Amino acid sequence: MVEDFKNEFGFDESKLIRIYNPVDIEMVRQMSMQDPSPFGKEGYKNVVVVGKMMPQKGIDILLNSVAKNKNKLKNVKIWILGNGKYFRDYVKLSENLGITNYVNFVGRQANPFIWMKNADLFYYHRGMKVFRT
Repeated sequence: MVEDFKNEFGFDESKLIRIYNPVDIEMVRQMSMQDPSPFGKEGYKNVVVVGKMMPQKGIDILLNSVAKNKNKLKNVKIWILGNGKYFRDYVKLSENLGITNYVNFVGRQANPFIWMKNADLFYYHRGMKVFRT
């Protein structure tokens, strides 16, 4: 990143500080390899959401999008990992929207990395970014 900032943006290297990634990449890699896929072999496209169940995470936005587009999602399963104050509210919302066949609330998982590694799409709400795996 230091090289990128220097070369791409013309920053003075003496004013740049390298901050190493606080994530233990090797631990994440090992945990992602521990278990077989949690999805089985049903042939669905699996979308994984990981996060605390709170409004800032945009779970309600995702659920409403699923409801509006469920005709196009016949082979898609949404897997929501995490707990929090709004967990039951989101489960109820999915019931009210009639999308329980598409959405699975699996709660907090000790090893979310196996879910992310095997996902076809990882939904991360922060400025509406979606990352494909």
